[in-house]
Amino acid sequence: MKTDINKFYNRASWKQPHTLCGKITGYYDHFDIDLVGHDQKPDCHIGHFGYNFYMRTPKGMNRLKYKSLQSMFRALKTVTKNNGYNLESIGIKHGYKYKTLWTA
Repeated sequence: MKTDINKFYNRASWKQPHTLCGKITGYYDHFDIDLVGHDQKPDCHIGHFGYNFYMRTPKGMNRLKYKSLQSMFRALKTVTKNNGYNLESIGIKHGYKYKTLWTA
């Protein structure tokens, strides 16, 4: 099944219970991945409200969109590694179910 990255940039078509998230080694919880900021502009970052931290990718800092999921996955892997974390996987979380889209 091919997943289009534009689906994740379009919040109107994205159902609220589903969440794009990542799994980081050493943490039980999943980390939220947002591609759109509160101002509805592109802003790619991974973070967790409870742990009170988040990391933005270079395109997120410059408010640019990614053209493919692979390039976004590589950028998230790099930014987490540069901050001392290991990104294991990225997937879609729906309640307690987790569907993996990418694995390191």
